[in-house]
Amino acid sequence: MKNILVCKNCETKNPFYQLNCKNCKAYLRDRIINIDFWSTLWKIIESPVAAFTNIVHSEHKNFVIVLTFLLSIKFFINSLIFTNALNSNINTLNYLLINFGLSLGYTIVIVHLFALAVTLLNNFLGNQNRYSDNITIYVYSTLPIIIGGIFLFVIEYALFGHYFLTFDPSPFLLKKTAAYTITGIEGILILWSMFLAAAATYTQTKNILYSIVTGVIFI
Repeated sequence: MKNILVCKNCETKNPFYQLNCKNCKAYLRDRIINIDFWSTLWKIIESPVAAFTNIVHSEHKNFVIVLTFLLSIKFFINSLIFTNALNSNINTLNYLLINFGLSLGYTIVIVHLFALAVTLLNNFLGNQNRYSDNITIYVYSTLPIIIGGIFLFVIEYALFGHYFLTFDPSPFLLKKTAAYTITGIEGILILWSMFLAAAATYTQTKNILYSIVTGVIFI
């Protein structure tokens, strides 16, 4: 299955992202210049498919760089926590800038490689799509992780101080109930982003199984 736009004028089948019919040049949909961030954020909560449709149709994929940067910060924080929780011999706190640079580079590479792989696979399966659209929809699918991570960071620091980063001692020893609650919330945010990544794929492909697999792999 695939998502297409059929021209009402000449009935030509067009790619989902197309603004004008490739045959008769008639308008297929409303023109969207920029992504309205707050409107998109609300639509992602209320109707993810509608939100990702607007993102694909938007001519300018604004906020992607900012969101990618924020996502890399979240990944950086998680890498510090996991490394220290596993009692690694690497003293991550002594090389913060280097580790953050690696996290930023890793995030950019993963997002772009995944978007490229999906773009090529979709085209191979007959679903015409664009690389820039895929980068944007998958970055936006991580909004729960990004926004939730900002609030959780403040809460974790207020509850545990720097110990939630160093795990010396473990937050689970300091405030067990709070630590497990926050971990549970983190898990919910990850599942939500996974669902959104699947919804983002479904928006362009209309293939449920393929979308679920893609969402799970990305997150």
